Amino acid sequence: MSSKADGAVFRESLCADTPSIPNKYIYDLLGSKLFDAICYTPENYLTRTEAAIFDRHSEEAAGTDTTLIEHGAGNCAKAARLIPYIRPHQYVPIDISTEFLEEGVGNLRSAFPALESKK
Repeated sequence: MSSKADGAVFRESLCADTPSIPNKYIYDLLGSKLFDAICYTPENYLTRTEAAIFDRHSEEAAGTDTTLIEHGAGNCAKAARLIPYIRPHQYVPIDISTEFLEEGVGNLRSAFPALESKK
């Protein structure tokens, strides 16, 4: 926690009828990497299902001169699968974990150097 205000939010959240921790405290760099690893476990079918849908239908999304906006971009893996098909001129990733997002965007820039990205 970085401030008294953070401490107050944390206490309030944990003392609520349904205790919780706000996402911004969970999805730091380490938390995001942990979530990313969980996504690839055998028990987590959602990531594999999304990948199968992308593989099956990416060509249908083909286009040019678009902007790809991705909420919850994380490691930018979904964008990396779609970019060759939709050929956006700009990519706008959004994620709560800035450090993890920067890593993903860096990898994406290496793979697609001509793509403009905004964060």
